[in-house]
Amino acid sequence: MREKATFASAFLLCFLIIPISCLGFSEREGVLSTWPASPIIIDGLDEEWAEEVVCFENKYKVNYGFKNDENNLYILFKFNDLSYLSSIDNTGMIIWLSSEKEKKKDYGIRFLRKKVPTETFLYLLDQQRGAIPEEDKEQIRKKPFHFVYSIQVIRKKESSSEIVKNQESLHAHFRCISAKERVTYEFVIPFKMEGDFASRTGIKPGQIMNVNFEWGGLTEEMKKERIKRIQEKAEQQGAPEARIEEDLRRERALDTDVNKPSSDFKKYAFWVKVRLAMQG
Repeated sequence: MREKATFASAFLLCFLIIPISCLGFSEREGVLSTWPASPIIIDGLDEEWAEEVVCFENKYKVNYGFKNDENNLYILFKFNDLSYLSSIDNTGMIIWLSSEKEKKKDYGIRFLRKKVPTETFLYLLDQQRGAIPEEDKEQIRKKPFHFVYSIQVIRKKESSSEIVKNQESLHAHFRCISAKERVTYEFVIPFKMEGDFASRTGIKPGQIMNVNFEWGGLTEEMKKERIKRIQEKAEQQGAPEARIEEDLRRERALDTDVNKPSSDFKKYAFWVKVRLAMQG
């Protein structure tokens, strides 16, 4: 009986530990980044990420993990429940970076995957890489659309600057793969890039930093379009001006708070404190 009880207790303990398994340097402080044993290929797959370095965020049913070397921060982010994708196809994923002592959204990077027509895709390739051989163009034209991976640096009180996506450059880039009811993102963020976040904050391997994941909600373009539709519908129905103004006021207030529903869309975000790894 004692052996059976011991086995049952051990089984229950394992069941409780598995959902939150990841390398943490303190239950209160956060998680550990690990030094990659081999070069990481940013392809949207999780084959290079061992289970023990991947954490689970129960609230949004997502997995995430961190790796770093002396030059780059690598991030894995996996959606296990597609209902939490919200409007990420429109808003992209913003990763905010902050120093250990503060959680401020002063510096972030928006990663947005856009679906574009094939001819637009060919034009963008031509601008980035130069002339494309005709045989390659014919292969590309076999699909009606392709994905473009857009990177945008966001700095508080400064205008955002677009970074030309270039696989061979030192700029941030990412990939996204959908498979088996899951969506996996894989990111790389150089410590020294547009805006030089590392120099301003002193972040380097071995130190602690705060990372915020933010996605969903409404873009400014989406908000304007919704307000326009409300105005047009109200005017067609002959609603009183006071009623129209109240509807518009409520619409403008939507999406201002994280997790506050805005009709069909929600905005999600959470902070993670990360201790960067040191070589050896």
